[in-house]
Amino acid sequence: MAHPYGSERQPVQRRDAEALLLTGQYSGAYYLCGYVLECALKAIVASRFFQDVIPSKNLVNDTYTHELGKLVGLAGLKTELDKQTAVDQDFTARWGIVSKWSEASRYENWDAANAQTMYDSVADPMKGVLQWIKRFW
Repeated sequence: MAHPYGSERQPVQRRDAEALLLTGQYSGAYYLCGYVLECALKAIVASRFFQDVIPSKNLVNDTYTHELGKLVGLAGLKTELDKQTAVDQDFTARWGIVSKWSEASRYENWDAANAQTMYDSVADPMKGVLQWIKRFW
């Protein structure tokens, strides 16, 4: 099975979302952007599991969520998120956009503007939510 990260530790889904956006597949791009963040947060949670230690059943079960806010908490980043949103209005706006994503987004039709806004909120190299998450890998 392929590792979910490329050589630059970029989620493969981010590149796929970009390709969908560039080819006018806006709903797919929007939806996949949420999974970019979900996978990144789950990678942080998984990195905190220890070899030869059975993690708590509740933690394992809770990790199966698609809720980004809950995954931030499970990754131990709630305090960091609060700090970042307190000092960075651009990041706060981006988090506000991506935090509305849900697994049910795949059943909605998204236009170019919404897909681009979601992509930029996730992938902006300076203030994107993915860039912020990567600080904790």
